[in-house]
Parts: sequence; structure tokens; C-alpha cells
Amino acid sequence: MAGRRYEIDMCSGPILTKIIRFAIPLGATFLIQLMFHAADMVVIGRFASHESMAAIGTTGDIIALLLNLEWGVCGGANVLASQAYGAKDKRALARTIHTAIAIALIFGLSVMVFGLFASRPLMEMLKVPAAIIDRSVLYLRIRFIGVPFLLTYNFGYSLMRSVGDTKRPLYYLTAAGILNVLLNLLFVIAFKMDVAGVALATVISHILSMTLILRALMTNTGPTRLILKRVKIYWPVLKRMLWIGIPTGLQGASYSLSNVIIQKAVNSFGPAAMAGFTSEILLEALPHTLSMALYHTTVTFTGQNYGRKDFKRMTRG
Repeated sequence: MAGRRYEIDMCSGPILTKIIRFAIPLGATFLIQLMFHAADMVVIGRFASHESMAAIGTTGDIIALLLNLEWGVCGGANVLASQAYGAKDKRALARTIHTAIAIALIFGLSVMVFGLFASRPLMEMLKVPAAIIDRSVLYLRIRFIGVPFLLTYNFGYSLMRSVGDTKRPLYYLTAAGILNVLLNLLFVIAFKMDVAGVALATVISHILSMTLILRALMTNTGPTRLILKRVKIYWPVLKRMLWIGIPTGLQGASYSLSNVIIQKAVNSFGPAAMAGFTSEILLEALPHTLSMALYHTTVTFTGQNYGRKDFKRMTRG
């Protein structure tokens, strides 16, 4: 049946083998997500200027700060869906899937509207030099237009991850990543669009990844299938999702906030220092990204076995 062959039931079979099968595609997916921003930086740094590179780099932690709360709620959706999958509670799983997609759309549109109006005040707050602030604002506004697509993909990914499917999201994000690089080169080299070109390329790639993951959910069979007319908020599900996800999101946001404060200090040294600092942050994120793969693997493994009430296996995991 559609989608079922990609699922990994973590409640039976050899523990280590299933953890590895789950974690490797997950780690690769996180690395590709990191490379989206890196691709923007590399293309701009190579074919535009270090000022434009600095303009992009100074926006990274602002975007991360606003999206980390969403990541927390994604985690809440993943926990609830994995518990329902482990318990074989089809009704709870279906309600979690449709609530999660509804929240992705609502939250995504809200962040987009906020970002379009707040981009310049945020860059002024960070003391971005006058020579590059217009480019930073333009890049940030275009990126915010893509937030609803990015969030919908992220929530869809967390739902697929809850039933052990980490391969298809990797395929979809790989396709989107290739498109992102090709469009970066086209828009920057051929069309001379500078920061607007790399931002637009990223948004288009987010649209592709969202479309692919929604299509996968809609063609699934059984309780993991997404039916658009049933997308709505089930309030008891949302309450539990937020109860689990908000503390995690606040934790991630506090980390990003510290980076925003550091970025503000670095900005006082000018575009060259800003570009160098941004490059270092991208390298620093690599080991952190890989460790996140094991973290999310543990969340799904524990969630499924908690739902199945197999506490002995959960402890062994």
C-alpha cells in the first residue's frame, strides 16, 4: 500500500538496526536543510560581493529565532503521532495529522505577515550597516514569503517521521536542494538579481518540497492519509501538542536569541566581519545538525513504544 513500505515500526525487531535505518536518512535531511542557507551564501560570495554575503548572513538567526517555536510544535506533533501509531489508535493519528497541517498553515501565514512588516525594524535593531541594510531587508522579506511553504513541509516531515518514514522526505528535500542551487546560479549569474535571486530560489525550492510531501501524505493509505477537506483543529489534540512543543520551542528560541545578541555585536565591525562570522556559524552548525538526528530518532522510538506500552523495550532503546 502507498507509503506503508517506507514505515518503520520501532516496536518490534532489532533495536539498533532500526535506529540506524531511521537515523541515517534523517541526518542527511538535516544536512541538506542546512545547505539551503549555505548555498545562498556560497553563490553570493562567489558571484556577487562580500557585502551581499553579509546582508544574507545577518538574517539567519532572526529567521531561526522565529522558526524555533514552530520546530517545538512540530516536535509535539511528532510525539503525539508516534504514540498514536505505536498504540494503533487510528482515530488519534488521523486527528493529529489534520490538526498539525492546519496549525502549519495558520502559523506560517502569521509569521509571513509579521515578517513582511517587521523586517526593517528587526535589521535596524541589529544595527546592520547602512550600506547593506536594504539588501538584508529585501532578502528577509522574500524569505518570509516562503515561510508558509517551509512550515507545511516541516510539519508534514514530522508526521512522516513519526511512523518511521525518513526516506521519502530525504528524496523530496534533495530534489528541492538541487533546484535551489540551479536557480541560485541562474538568478545571480544570468539575471544579476543578487540577494533577491537567492531568496527567490529558496522560496521556490520550499514550494517544491511542500508540494511533494503533501502529495505523499494525500496518497498514503489508512490513518496516515491526509484529506484536505478534513484539515481542521481538534482542540484537545492542539492543547497536548502545544503542551509538549512550546517548552522545546522556547529552549531553541533562547539559543537563537543568544546568537542574535552576538550577531548585533559583530555587525558593529562592518560587512567583512559579518561575512566571516556567518561562515563560521554555518560550520559550527554541522556537528549540531548530526546530533539532532539521534535526538529525533530517540523521540520517535520512545513515542512509538510508549504508545504500545512496551516500557521495557523503550528503556532498552
